[in-house]
Amino acid sequence: MKKVIFFLKSSILVAFFIVILFFVNNKMSEQYISLQSINIQPSDVSFINEKMILEYMLDGQIIFDSCLVKNYELKTLEALLDSHINIKNAEVFMDLKGKLSIDIFQRVPLVRIITKDKSYYLDDIANVMSTSSFYTPRVLVVTGDIEEKNHLEIFNFINTINKNDFWKSQFTQIHYQNNEYILVPSVGNHKIYFGLLEDVNQKLDNLYHFYREVLPAKGWQTYSNINLKYQNQIVCTKN
Repeated sequence: MKKVIFFLKSSILVAFFIVILFFVNNKMSEQYISLQSINIQPSDVSFINEKMILEYMLDGQIIFDSCLVKNYELKTLEALLDSHINIKNAEVFMDLKGKLSIDIFQRVPLVRIITKDKSYYLDDIANVMSTSSFYTPRVLVVTGDIEEKNHLEIFNFINTINKNDFWKSQFTQIHYQNNEYILVPSVGNHKIYFGLLEDVNQKLDNLYHFYREVLPAKGWQTYSNINLKYQNQIVCTKN
C-alpha cells in the first residue's frame, strides 16, 4: 500500500512539474526578443567591434524587432556569426524574458602576409583573416611571392620564432622570392638568407652562435649578407 501511495505522489509531482514547465515554455515563447549584450573576446584584439557585428547581422537579415522567441532559431544566428572571416566562434544565449546575449571570440592574428596584389593575416590556427582599416596588430610581416601552399611552413616558422623571446624581437620582416626566405633583422644592416624553411632549429642555433661569438668581434655593420642555406656552415658577404 505504501508503495502505491508513494508511486501516486511521485506521479502527481512529475505531472505538476510538466504542467509548470509547459506554462513557462509557453510564456517564454510569447516573449519578444531583445538584444541584451554583445561581448567580444579577446579584448586586446580589435578586428571587430559591436557596430560591425550589428551591421553584419543586419546584412544577414537578422532582425530582432517584433520577433517572438518561438519563431527564432539561435543556431541560425550562431551560424551567420561563425561565417564571418574574423570570428573564431560565436555563442548565443537567451534568458526566460527573451533577452539575447552574444559572446564573440575573435581570431587572433599571428603573421601578416603581403603579396603584390593581396594583404591578409594568418591567425593562430593558420586560417586566413582579413585586414582592418582601423586596426593594425604588431605581428611579423612576410612579403613576396607567397601562395597558399606556403602558409603552413610560414605558420610553423613563426610559431618557432615566437617561442623564443630573442628571436621574437630579432626579426622585423621575412621576404620570399626565388623559392627561398630572406630574414630582415631589427639590428644591423645585413640580410639573412635562410633558404627553405627546413632544419629551422639548426639554422637558428648556428645564427645564434654567430651573433654571440663573431659579430661582437667583427662589428654589426661588417657584413651585408649572412647565408644559412648550407648545412653546418655560415657564408658571409662583407660590406
